[in-house]
Amino acid sequence: MDIWKSHSEKLKGELSSSQKHPVRFTQSSLSYIARNSAALQEGALRNGAEQPMLIVRMKTKECKITVFPGDEIFAGDYVDCFGERWLVIESYTDEHGIQFSKAWLCNHLFKFQNRSGKVIERRGVIDDGSYSASSDKRLPLEEGFFRAYLPLDEDTEKIFIDQRFAIGTAYNAKQELILSTVKVGWIDKQSGNSGAGSHLLRLRLETDIYNAQADNFEKMICNYVPEKEPDAENEATESEDNTAPALCRIDIDGRDSLRLGTSRTYVARVLDGDGETVEMSCTFVWGHSTGLNGVVFNIDEDKCTISVPLTAALIGTEIELTVADSGGLYKPFAKKIEVIA
Repeated sequence: MDIWKSHSEKLKGELSSSQKHPVRFTQSSLSYIARNSAALQEGALRNGAEQPMLIVRMKTKECKITVFPGDEIFAGDYVDCFGERWLVIESYTDEHGIQFSKAWLCNHLFKFQNRSGKVIERRGVIDDGSYSASSDKRLPLEEGFFRAYLPLDEDTEKIFIDQRFAIGTAYNAKQELILSTVKVGWIDKQSGNSGAGSHLLRLRLETDIYNAQADNFEKMICNYVPEKEPDAENEATESEDNTAPALCRIDIDGRDSLRLGTSRTYVARVLDGDGETVEMSCTFVWGHSTGLNGVVFNIDEDKCTISVPLTAALIGTEIELTVADSGGLYKPFAKKIEVIA
């Protein structure tokens, strides 16, 4: 009888706690229940970094995503799962602090150049109305008007009115293979974004005419300009920069907390004096805390993935992760990561 009385009191206590702290209770429940969910995609990537999340494929080209408490997802983010790349179109946070989003399957690789001639490539969505209308009809890419969706970043924000893109190939009346091209008629950097972190670019595209003299068929780039080659003086300067990292430092990219029962990948990188990532040739050497029961460290060159078991005793534990370069050019960097519920 004492056992049942104790159990009853415990249930009453949990109910009372859930009523007083509904946000904390809901977030904690999600974290535990999701571990056994068929929707859990532990190997999912968000913008190239591993981030487990709940993903349900609603139809051929749309999926719904729920992220774990403490994690983030925004309109304009890339998500890699089911062997394909998706673009987050909408994202919102409910009253319990849990983020939900909708993502569309990327169906085109946009190629264009910046002012120096460097080729920029971005995965995105070309929509003839079938995505937004929730229909699976085939995209008629050779005619009409379309909307395009891309991440808004330092390269795509420079896309301009009348900029042209190749979206496929077709035959002309002479049975010659040409590029199918479109041009930008409208740019929207606002209506698809709500809240800090959103970075979605929407474009209105209209069909255009292939220009054999200006467009590069092989590279699938309109108005192609050969990339500028650096002169000898610039090459010498770049060479000197690569051997003089005095202003550079090592850093570890990743959150300062890790939830029970989850994994996260941390990336070693070299930063310049402005905090920008620079490409430097070096071999990273990782180090980490030891004696943490069940915590697994998987190291792969510049990446270290930490997996924390669902063990309550680990809550509040600090994991120390260190990185150095084998050549001794940079000062070693240490990062502390707290295990949270």
